[in-house]
Amino acid sequence: MKIFPATLLGPGYLRQLSILFPGVPLIPTGGIKQDNIADFLQAGALAVGVGEALVNREAVGKGNWEELKSRAVWLTKLAKEAKR
Repeated sequence: MKIFPATLLGPGYLRQLSILFPGVPLIPTGGIKQDNIADFLQAGALAVGVGEALVNREAVGKGNWEELKSRAVWLTKLAKEAKR
């Protein structure tokens, strides 16, 4: 279930939803950034949806695909570390 906008109520709200709806995969989106990915994953999110943290408009406009790839690798690393 997509939870949007996730940062409006925060990881604590997601944690409560996971208790109320056990077995329902929760995917928070909206405001997910590098500084809160771990909080949402540790609160029980199956995954997170990221926008600006991944896709930088300036990089896209310039066709800087290496910047986007670098961001994807970095965010994936943060998510894996949070799930440990």
